[in-house]
Amino acid sequence: MSMGEKGGIISFLTEKGFNDQSIHDMFKKCKRLDRVEREGAYEVWNYLKTIGINERKLSSVVSKCPKILSLGLNEKLVPTVQCLATLGTKPSEVTSAIIKFPPILSHSIEEKLCPLLAFFQALGIPENQLGRVLLINPRLISYSIEPKLTHIVDFFTSLGLNEDGMIGKIMVKNPFIVGYSVEKRLKPTSEFLKSIGVKGSDLQQVVLNFPEVLCRDVEKILRPNLAFLERCGFRNGQIAALVAGYPPILIKSIKNSLEPRIKFLVEVMGRSIDETVDYPDFFRHGLKKRVEFRQRLLKEKNISCIPNSEEQEKTLVEIIEDVTAIIDPNKYTNFVASPKSGAIATFAGTTRDTFEGKRVVELRYEAYVSMAIRRLRSICSSARSSWSLDSIAVAHRLGTVPVGETSVFVAISAVHRADAMEACRYVIDEIKASVPIWKKEVYANGEVWKENSEFLERRLGLGLEKHEHGYCCGRKVKVDDDEEKKFKVDDDEEKHE
Repeated sequence: MSMGEKGGIISFLTEKGFNDQSIHDMFKKCKRLDRVEREGAYEVWNYLKTIGINERKLSSVVSKCPKILSLGLNEKLVPTVQCLATLGTKPSEVTSAIIKFPPILSHSIEEKLCPLLAFFQALGIPENQLGRVLLINPRLISYSIEPKLTHIVDFFTSLGLNEDGMIGKIMVKNPFIVGYSVEKRLKPTSEFLKSIGVKGSDLQQVVLNFPEVLCRDVEKILRPNLAFLERCGFRNGQIAALVAGYPPILIKSIKNSLEPRIKFLVEVMGRSIDETVDYPDFFRHGLKKRVEFRQRLLKEKNISCIPNSEEQEKTLVEIIEDVTAIIDPNKYTNFVASPKSGAIATFAGTTRDTFEGKRVVELRYEAYVSMAIRRLRSICSSARSSWSLDSIAVAHRLGTVPVGETSVFVAISAVHRADAMEACRYVIDEIKASVPIWKKEVYANGEVWKENSEFLERRLGLGLEKHEHGYCCGRKVKVDDDEEKKFKVDDDEEKHE
């Protein structure tokens, strides 16, 4: 290429605000850049602006991947963008993916994208989630199936996560986890968890429901958090129970999250740290927005925000694993019935015969039972702290639930009907949004595992809170608004990296 032609691309880059050092670096990254014509560069630049990348972001995109300027507009760039657009639900999702990882535009659709999507689908990622996973972490397209991704799959399998769709569920919750080294990060973290007593099904539950914990550095984050809990007086068995009940306790900021909560629990609430072992979700709630505010209200009403023995006796939580058993509404209604209660509110969730125009034959439910039970008890405790309730009963079936039969039942008694009805709605909404139970929808012509959309939104921190303005039927309730967002657990004022 003549110096005059090369000067054309240099003058283009200079005109777009790149300095000499940046231009030098870009030529080192892309040897083909000196063959790009000025007019072609303008076409690519202007096209990227039309798909929503503003001038400032566009400079960053080109600086990170100058190869983009060398791509044929109609031969490569436009078809790639159009293909990516089919994976998202909004144009902004594709734009965001390009900004996060500009090289996504340079990879082959046939040689990289299609095989990658087929591989993810084979792992159990639902078809309607495939594109979302890739657009959230577009760097996935740069990973090789062999050996990079298969090595990750083998690691998860070694933990016992080999049932149909499990690995896909992990990737849906945290698409970034496959970018970590098995030897340098994932395996050391899993071994650390085993060393503190989190083993077997509890370890599987941590990985499946809070994969971000597995991504954190043992020496920088997990071990210091463990040492803090030990200094607070928790014993080894208690720490294992806390981690199994609320895994992010190992990655929360000590200074901005754990220490203030422990101090408030002991010094202000006058409670023992041992009580949090039975209620690990205490560490889930925002301190200033929820715990301190609730404590003031509850103190006025003389209500405990951590369940006492009487409340536990008046709470029945059951996961029915016997596939031959059905839910008997009378059992749970009778449990909550009391002479002092003037109202009993119930909810029964049943299998309907159609979904989106398809004939449903049955639903099949699976769950991590111990974690599901802990979460259900936590939901019941949260409901008690928001309404004046007498008794609560919750039951959920596992296995096959034919059309017309009940899969979940909630019964709540209270002195006043408003408390019972509002709490009942809150409990079932929270069950749908935060309890690790999954279902397979079996149709007349096929079947598909379905991740509950409310559960997914809560786990990813997407969308709004379940009840507008943090209310449920007009009443404030405990909403886990400081839970992990964007696949990382955000503390009140500080984020761990």
